[in-house]
Amino acid sequence: MCHQESTHLLSRSLTCLPLVVKHILLECLNFSDVHQKYFSVSSLMKDLFDNVNVCIVVAFIKETHFHYRL
Repeated sequence: MCHQESTHLLSRSLTCLPLVVKHILLECLNFSDVHQKYFSVSSLMKDLFDNVNVCIVVAFIKETHFHYRL
């Protein structure tokens, strides 16, 4: 699932939000270079939020323009 598809799903149902967020932050291949720039954690959201400073997560979100999709 790419982020465009997930954005479409999000517009249809907010129940998808946790899956969309996980996909964008950890799994989306379109952002693999950006992922590597900001953090290298497992595919667990807990790992991300326990081990990465929130400012770095916000910088990733801004660079990928994901905040416009929320």
